Amino acid sequence: MMKTMGCFSYLLALPFVFAITFSEGRKLRFGVCELSGTSLQEIKTYFDVIRGTVQDQDHVTDTVLLKKILLHNVPALESCCLLRHLLRFYVENVFRHYQATNPLLRRKTSSLSNSFLSVKTTLRQCHDQKKCACGAEANRRLELLREEYEKLDRDTAAIKALGEMDILFNWMEKAKN
Repeated sequence: MMKTMGCFSYLLALPFVFAITFSEGRKLRFGVCELSGTSLQEIKTYFDVIRGTVQDQDHVTDTVLLKKILLHNVPALESCCLLRHLLRFYVENVFRHYQATNPLLRRKTSSLSNSFLSVKTTLRQCHDQKKCACGAEANRRLELLREEYEKLDRDTAAIKALGEMDILFNWMEKAKN
């Protein structure tokens, strides 16, 4: 009877152990702001579906909007703010102006945009709780991106920015570790 109770208790606890392990793999940390329940892999999967098409549509090969230097050596305390600003920029400018060429692209782009909104909302909560510092450096970096974006026409810029999201994801992946 005691062995049965012990096994039963173990089985009851098992889902909680897996939930904690699963959640651990899904945490992203930017400064002191932790994004639990955010799956970078899931977001990247949405992008992987549209990547080839979007990058094929990008005919401006002499310009990079999201220069790696913009994301290099971001002060840890400002990484949360910079990410929040970048996600807002993508939602308000890039996703809004991208014209998907087929229903699958439209769905995956919409899923990607919704994921960005979800993360942005969490980052906004961190900001409201004073866990997400916004300094001059984060604002300067965002302004450099915005200046490059505005040099192109709206549709071309949206395509280019979508095609460069792997740069953003690589930075987010490094911040996760």
